[in-house]
Amino acid sequence: CALPAHRVGLVLIFDARNLSRLATIQSLRSSALAALALSSSGRLLATASEKGTVIYVHVLPHGDVLHSFRRGSLAANIYSLSFSVGDPACAVSAADGGPSFLCAAASSGTVHVWSVAAQRGATQSPACSAGASSQLNKLSGLSGDRA
Repeated sequence: CALPAHRVGLVLIFDARNLSRLATIQSLRSSALAALALSSSGRLLATASEKGTVIYVHVLPHGDVLHSFRRGSLAANIYSLSFSVGDPACAVSAADGGPSFLCAAASSGTVHVWSVAAQRGATQSPACSAGASSQLNKLSGLSGDRA
């Protein structure tokens, strides 16, 4: 599991099964932690600060930064972070089966969706690309005009 540590910007990675600390990672530079999310496999951790402009994705258990996503330049509260469920067609490696997308909901009234696999330099299979396009089309169809 992952939880905020006692100092600002630190995240404690804890093995709840064996009751031991795996790592303490410096997730954020100077802002307090506002949101975090674990992938369904427990291999990826996403974190956002109170400023809400950059989302970091870490590889667990060591906490190396896999990549960062820019949400915007103006501060916003991040209400929620969520990884998509792993999809074998979108796996980055044979042992992966990791998430295809990371989503963030912000106080600016926006929802941001990033392709995790594409950011890792993965070559996606046609099935994954078609599935991703289909999912994004469904999302864009839900937006509609606000009158």
